[in-house]
Amino acid sequence: SSMSDSQLILRTYQEWGPDCPKHLLGDFAFTIWDHRKRRLFCARDILGVRPFYFHFDSHQFIFASDLCGVLAAPGISHELDLAYVSAHFRHAGNYPHDTHTWYSRIKKLARGHSMIVDTAGIRTWAYWNPEDLPEVRCKSDGEYAEMLRDLLDKSVRARIRSAYPVGAHLSGGLDSSSVAVLATRMLRERGEGLTGFSWAPPPTSDAPQDERAMVEQLCHIENIPVHYTQASFSDNAVNRLRNLGKRRDAGFVHELVVRRTAASQGIRGILSGWGGDELIAFNGRGYFADLLCRGRWLRLWRESRMRSGIHGDGGALWKWIVSRAVFPLLPDWIFERFYRKALPAFWDESPLPDVFVSVFRAQLSSADSLPRKRGRERAGVRTEQLGLLAHGHLTERIEGWAAAGGRMGITYAYPLLDRRIVELALGLPPEMFFKNGWKRFLFRYALEGILPNDVRWEKSKKEPALNDDRDRIRDETQTNLPKIVDQVLNQPRDYHFLDIEHTRRKIADVLATEHNANWTPGEEPTTRMRDHFSVLGGLLVEIMANPELDCDIREHLEAVRSKVVG
Repeated sequence: SSMSDSQLILRTYQEWGPDCPKHLLGDFAFTIWDHRKRRLFCARDILGVRPFYFHFDSHQFIFASDLCGVLAAPGISHELDLAYVSAHFRHAGNYPHDTHTWYSRIKKLARGHSMIVDTAGIRTWAYWNPEDLPEVRCKSDGEYAEMLRDLLDKSVRARIRSAYPVGAHLSGGLDSSSVAVLATRMLRERGEGLTGFSWAPPPTSDAPQDERAMVEQLCHIENIPVHYTQASFSDNAVNRLRNLGKRRDAGFVHELVVRRTAASQGIRGILSGWGGDELIAFNGRGYFADLLCRGRWLRLWRESRMRSGIHGDGGALWKWIVSRAVFPLLPDWIFERFYRKALPAFWDESPLPDVFVSVFRAQLSSADSLPRKRGRERAGVRTEQLGLLAHGHLTERIEGWAAAGGRMGITYAYPLLDRRIVELALGLPPEMFFKNGWKRFLFRYALEGILPNDVRWEKSKKEPALNDDRDRIRDETQTNLPKIVDQVLNQPRDYHFLDIEHTRRKIADVLATEHNANWTPGEEPTTRMRDHFSVLGGLLVEIMANPELDCDIREHLEAVRSKVVG
């Protein structure tokens, strides 16, 4: 059809009014002015792939797809949302929220929600509820796989409509590989190609013995040119000291390099497998506890044995059953009192940074408490999937990449988060996610003829090359970033929130202590690292409220980048 997306949305509104989002597929955030009813209708897709920020008061309603667009409007307050800032720190810098932003006067329209704005105010409601979805039942594994393959084809094809070159993430795992291969074959049908992007560093040999071997194999079979990522300390410095309120990008330094490379080649769209792990390619967490609850003990034993046979850890079979079938059924207090190492990382609240002036720290301490977000495995596959959706991390990364990509003319697309695939994933019987000892069973099974068998049935996704590169960048950052922070903080200026003398002493202590390069993720942070994180946390809040500091930092970072390039 020659009908544009905007025309299609308008037609659905003319047909169904405020119920129109229920009938739309795809990624969208839109507003429609209904001149007859004198009201503005707004809606956002079910996973929030297209952001929607707004400010509303008695005089105006301002909205944009980027938070900076709202901030740029005259008279918009930059006052921080203290409840959100407090929750951010209490959750160790990881607190996604459906509606809150860093700024008290700017909100988000939640994913899967609609809104009406008129003289009476604003009214919002959910038009899509994942808990209300029906079960999906087929007669055989083959029918499930055929249904999934059909939806994968439709989803990928709908997201490669572009007049510009298309790129795709390619990690060697199931999610990104399936999307990249399907897109490559479809683009080839119209005489075009796809460019792959891997976060791993370039291989140093012709036959890498890590995740890059899978990437190289797929690229050879499908004739996909691939760019590996070489992130530098200067890249990570830009990433770590960005203005969180105005320059969101989800915090992945390797993706910063991917965008830069893609933009240099005229690529305007990047396909990602993000969201597969939580939904259609879910690993089946909660399944074994559910089997135990339902008295399916023989299946529990059989699946555990088959899994152990695949992974070669039969001697630890009883540990697997206890951790996956019994532990999820136990109350939190048992682990808190007797077995804390079984709790997820950051289970307890993190402290507020101690670098703020006492008045601001007291304001954060007394701010309204947003709901705690912490979770461990519970019984039931669907329970786990719904919990992951509710957490908000899926949409948070999407929003960050949308903002960062938009500044470079790049749009991200997520075929595995297509509404039809999401609803299939949430309606499947639990055994489709773990069967015959294999996690992600249906997704693997459905990819026959799309991915090579050794990729399809790879026992686990390990990324030693990427992890080693992350270690390198972390060590360089821990060593060099405090030097930049020290230089910036010793410039004379006014500060809004930082107790600057205390902060300067703290960063001086960091510089006086050598970074422990043997530290590995999962270990207790060193005192030096805690002090460094505290200073960075306070600095990032100050940056959002202090344009002079923000500008000064960017000048320092540009000097660092120029020195590296030179």
